[in-house]
Amino acid sequence: AIMELRRMGLARKPMLAVPNHLVGQWAADFVRLYPGANILAATKKDFEAGNRKRLFARIATGDWDAVIVAHSSFGKVEVEPKEQAAFIEEQIADLDASIEIMRQTDGEKSRNVKDVQKRRDALREKIKKLLDSDNKDNNLYWGELGIDALAVDELHEFKNLAFSTSMNRVAGLGNQQGSQKASDMYLKVRQVLNATGGRKDRKS
Repeated sequence: AIMELRRMGLARKPMLAVPNHLVGQWAADFVRLYPGANILAATKKDFEAGNRKRLFARIATGDWDAVIVAHSSFGKVEVEPKEQAAFIEEQIADLDASIEIMRQTDGEKSRNVKDVQKRRDALREKIKKLLDSDNKDNNLYWGELGIDALAVDELHEFKNLAFSTSMNRVAGLGNQQGSQKASDMYLKVRQVLNATGGRKDRKS
């Protein structure tokens, strides 16, 4: 599928995120199927702090048929702070809506309202720290790498995206704050979709 996207001009730089122990196997099988493919299989060492800048530059400037990275390394490519902030703002808006519903049903001083208010205030503080922080390593961000197609092996490893709801004490709705891995994946997928218009039916 990745090579067909490349052949048809529907993707210029696809990335494939795979389980940590399968990077080498995926790269070997890719080249076995397409001997002429230009593959960059990034190792754990490539993602170490001292090597990351060089790796990101290679990804951004190279004409790769596929860039293969491990799940754990995938998270080390940071999303732009403004993109993270926009996502958090959406979460805050959802929590505000939930708080208003809870106020109407449970009352202003209910425990549920206070719990959600704490989550909202924590997100506001997170935005403040995020926008005040500097890119200490001066590395490229996700949106600067040029990735315009993303395939993920074992995507269920990135489940548990954060959500807000006015319902409480309902089985299955316990982990509303979600996981950092899921949020990171969601943001990166969203950026790819936004950059490509959400479609893969155009040549450019």
